[in-house]
Amino acid sequence: MSDTLAIGPALAALEKNGNSKPLESLLRSSLDKWKDTQLKIGVTGRSGVGKSSLINTLRGITGECPEAAETGVIETTREAKAFSHPDNKNLVFWDLPGIGTSNFPRETYFKDERVQFDRYDMFLILSADRFFQDDYLLAAEAQKSDKPFFFIRTKVDCAINSMRTAKPLLFKTDENATEKLLGQVRDEIMKEMRANSSITADSVFLVNCLDIEWNSFDFGKLISRLIDGFRDLQREAFVLTLNVRQAEVLDQKVAFLRGRIWKVSLRSAIGAAVPVPGLSIAVDAAAIHHETSIYMDQLGISKEHIEKASRRFSMDVNEFKASMNLKSFAISWTLQGIIKYIAESAISKTTAQTVLKIVPLVGSAIASGISYRSTYAFLDNTLTMMASDAKMFHRELLKKAIPPVSSL
Repeated sequence: MSDTLAIGPALAALEKNGNSKPLESLLRSSLDKWKDTQLKIGVTGRSGVGKSSLINTLRGITGECPEAAETGVIETTREAKAFSHPDNKNLVFWDLPGIGTSNFPRETYFKDERVQFDRYDMFLILSADRFFQDDYLLAAEAQKSDKPFFFIRTKVDCAINSMRTAKPLLFKTDENATEKLLGQVRDEIMKEMRANSSITADSVFLVNCLDIEWNSFDFGKLISRLIDGFRDLQREAFVLTLNVRQAEVLDQKVAFLRGRIWKVSLRSAIGAAVPVPGLSIAVDAAAIHHETSIYMDQLGISKEHIEKASRRFSMDVNEFKASMNLKSFAISWTLQGIIKYIAESAISKTTAQTVLKIVPLVGSAIASGISYRSTYAFLDNTLTMMASDAKMFHRELLKKAIPPVSSL
């Protein structure tokens, strides 16, 4: 049963006998349901193509972390190995053994208990140069099972460097040489794929596994397609677990975070809302403090993120924050700071349109209540501000961190 359907009986219980426990329980479990949703992603490719680097990046860690997938050029995958995301044990990347080897012949690969092909929700197929018939065979099997699969060409920076060494004059005289080369790589892979398989892949993604966090190639597009490959709660779980901060991910995060607002506001309306001094509004400051902390963490602008970024560029934290000049940095996100911010801002004056959007879900009595309206308006405006700040913040980080293609 969906949240919107289940909320009816809980509201009826509240209105009939004042029992708010069913509604409170429903809202609490609904807000955290994504954390219990399992996602299994199979990652395959030949030795040395960068499987471990990609797995570690999607888990938000580096190869130096104790829990990192082992990187290197020696093939060590004798069985499917699981690597869970450090922030969400239910998001698991599986490093799969290669298909068509003596240990895993193609004739029995898809039924092999050591592989358990059917358990994966999607597949990432990696190569550092060309794709092989076994890659196409795996994609075809995924396609038969109606599971998403994605072809990923790694180490594109190496191809660019090789071409720059071979044709230095071309890169000096043609400012579009890099893009032309990337287009040529894509076209050649897709042409070979169509000639050697019946799969319906419409693109290949070019990435740089040396510094994939700040990838200037197709990493952002890849992430968007991975997100689109999931549905419903799996998509929400994937988006809210990801640590990467490309604009494509930030937009998806904001959409899911905004979808939480009516639930948090409803909990505020039936919970511990208290009046704000000097104003005719009431809010659950603790709930707002918790939710805004989630926003900052999800969007990568929390205190910890700022401190980490300032260290990365050898800057004083306060100097670094001042250089960014972001609105959310000027606000104290403590309980008292939030109440002060509400009291000093115009956020407390919500519009009738905001309330009307939610009336069909929670009923007019609650939607028109002071606490619900105040909390909804504050969170809605705050998320908009933080989303704008996050995009600017990560755009500036990208400018500082990523080397120009000519220096790769």
